[in-house]
Amino acid sequence: MAGWNATAAAIRNGMTRDHPLSAIREVTRGLGRLDRAVFEAVADSPSPLLDRAMPALTRAADHSKLWIVLAAVLSQGPPSTRRGAVRGLTSLAATSLLTNQVAKRLRRRARPDGGSVPLARRARRLPTSNSLPSGHAASAAAFAVGVGLESPGLGIGLALLAGLVGLSRVATGAHYPGDVVAGFGLGAAVAVLGGRIVPPVVPAQL
Repeated sequence: MAGWNATAAAIRNGMTRDHPLSAIREVTRGLGRLDRAVFEAVADSPSPLLDRAMPALTRAADHSKLWIVLAAVLSQGPPSTRRGAVRGLTSLAATSLLTNQVAKRLRRRARPDGGSVPLARRARRLPTSNSLPSGHAASAAAFAVGVGLESPGLGIGLALLAGLVGLSRVATGAHYPGDVVAGFGLGAAVAVLGGRIVPPVVPAQL
């Protein structure tokens, strides 16, 4: 609640300033405080389930291994899932390039202080790259949305898995929630743009 109250106060204060840039700075600071408050709430939560599941999940998604394995499985299915696997990996590759070469260089943000994360849940090796946006979240969203464009049913399940991967990045202390949200938005946008450039196959109506 303290984070929400601080954000609301920042917005109110910002609206009372004459200069619009002052309002933007106030709102940005308020959102930053809220972001840190949510991170601390997740990091401080004692949960054996999170301790067991989150590190394993975040390691599985390292270097997109999880999505590559799933794409290999999908490639053995019917035409729609094979197309989904190809589109998902293509979206992931484009997103990874855009994230690492462009998005992470736009605005510097340090990684969270993971000292409050339980030792059993803490990431073994924290990345040294810019924290904003989360590359894991961006790749997860790109793959899930890419597959979903060709196979909506699979896309829903993969979206849930992508959400858990994003949660794992916060729970293990690798990212703030805002980094994850930004990553999801970037990955989904790349996949949707790819669907505009190369539209998905629409099954013929019999």
